[in-house]
Amino acid sequence: MGAGSFVGATSGAIVVGGMVLAPVLAIGGVMRGVNQSKVNGVIKSRQTALPVNLVAGEEIALDMFFPIAPSPKTIELTYSDTDGEHRIVIDTSTALDGLHTVISAE
Repeated sequence: MGAGSFVGATSGAIVVGGMVLAPVLAIGGVMRGVNQSKVNGVIKSRQTALPVNLVAGEEIALDMFFPIAPSPKTIELTYSDTDGEHRIVIDTSTALDGLHTVISAE
């Protein structure tokens, strides 16, 4: 009879734990979604709207955001002008060296 009481008490504890945990998980999920939405809003407000039209000799700064990429070595930009389409390859390996480090599981 002791084993039956233990199983009954354990089942009750699981149900009560589930009733407490479910709302906590739901609230956590909602908060995460709200935070991600705020971050996306800031990114959209700061990024440069493309395409950008420039006159000859004009220089502007661009705010660009890229998805997370582990250890990016280059960024390639494609643009076009009256002479056709061109590609610029920017070496980011020096500027981003050490940004993404390997963590050993020792």
